[in-house]
Amino acid sequence: MFATTNTPSSTMKESRMWKFEIYRDAASEWRWRLKAANGRIVGDSGEGYASQSNARRAAEHARGSIAGAHIG
Repeated sequence: MFATTNTPSSTMKESRMWKFEIYRDAASEWRWRLKAANGRIVGDSGEGYASQSNARRAAEHARGSIAGAHIG
């Protein structure tokens, strides 16, 4: 699930799911963050992107990579 926002918000339905958020930071760069069902940020882009579409593409790549990650 992706959400685009300048300020985080959630509904009762969304609160039960993990979600990626695409947002604009204080420097007007686009970033993504992964939020757990309890609203805590558990991952982020670590860098800003010039466009919303680039931030979304990076989040999609991260989402695909997480499933194959090994715990070691």
